[in-house]
Amino acid sequence: MNDPASVAIIILNFNKRADVLEAIESALATEYPEVQVLVVDNASTDGSWEAISKTYPELSKIQMQTNVGASGGRNAGWKYVKKHFHSDYLFFLDDDAVIAHDAIKILVDAIQLDQKVGIACGKGYTHYPSTTINSVGIRVNMYTGIICDIGVGEEDHGQYDEQRYVSACGCFGFFIRAALFDKLGGFNEAFNPYGWEDVDLCLRSKQLGFKALYVPAAVIHHAGTKLGRKPLPLYEQTKARNYIYLLKEHAELIQLLCIGLCLPFRLLALTAKLIHQGHANIISSHAKGFWRAVFSKKKSHLGNKEAK
Repeated sequence: MNDPASVAIIILNFNKRADVLEAIESALATEYPEVQVLVVDNASTDGSWEAISKTYPELSKIQMQTNVGASGGRNAGWKYVKKHFHSDYLFFLDDDAVIAHDAIKILVDAIQLDQKVGIACGKGYTHYPSTTINSVGIRVNMYTGIICDIGVGEEDHGQYDEQRYVSACGCFGFFIRAALFDKLGGFNEAFNPYGWEDVDLCLRSKQLGFKALYVPAAVIHHAGTKLGRKPLPLYEQTKARNYIYLLKEHAELIQLLCIGLCLPFRLLALTAKLIHQGHANIISSHAKGFWRAVFSKKKSHLGNKEAK
């Protein structure tokens, strides 16, 4: 009988002291037998490192001296895993997310049954014990430029209980073959500090012939959703910039032309929505992000610079 595949759970934390302790607790409580947990602290200033060290002194962990962004922090975790764990699979978990005790086993079983699958994700809810859906995968349409979480904001009535392929998976709970992650060179750090790095990785994986799979039985709760909170100017600016960068990286000429026809109408609708909601200040954040992306010369920066 073959030994079970090994999984490294990499938890990236930045200033989420209380949340990250819950994330670690859920990761350590998994029923899957071959799991190793690593926490990467991205230069937190809220006492996270001290709290993690005190509560889990034996836990594998690394502390970044500066905040290297979401992609940089996750890539740092991957390099540690390659050196110390030699895992078959990687599971990236956000600091404000918790996983069900059987989620890892379910994801391993699902990906091992389908060699076409390189990346997988579970059913994401908002803060535990909510049954409001956060994401059941990401839909990407490169002709309209619409990239969105599937099911976001819906109450779960079993409408997403069917396992299926999706365009991409969100990084709050992101399961991937370690060999594939290595071949892709990790997350593209050009998307730092955050935003669309998960979609970019999935699209690059697709170019190598791998699919992304949504596995509904694997449950994850993610507190850090945009649902129910006001838009944050810097967050929105960065997301807008990286959205344009994503299109520049992956859209073909005919797709860019189609997006160019659709985008003005979408921007007008978004502007009207923000004004109606009393968030007119966010309009300038989006404008700055789009401007910087359109005229930037930003190039791919993979965690493994030798990757092709």
